[in-house]
Amino acid sequence: YRPPDVLLGSRFYSSSIDIWSIGCIFAEMVNGRPLFPGSNVKDQLLRIQKLLGSPTPQIWPDMMDYPDSKVIETPADE
Repeated sequence: YRPPDVLLGSRFYSSSIDIWSIGCIFAEMVNGRPLFPGSNVKDQLLRIQKLLGSPTPQIWPDMMDYPDSKVIETPADE
């Protein structure tokens, strides 16, 4: 239930992390299965991207500031 920023190495905690987790838990309760059943960090991020789309610098300007941001495939990589 970790949000993309935490998966990318963020060490900053805010209520947005809790909101993401609550949303994932709620979706799991409704569907009866995990929303993003990734087997590792990269798989988890790819599953999030598949459902929500690829982030862009316009949508998420600070994305490349995260320590593990090279893991995520941006639209330029596709």
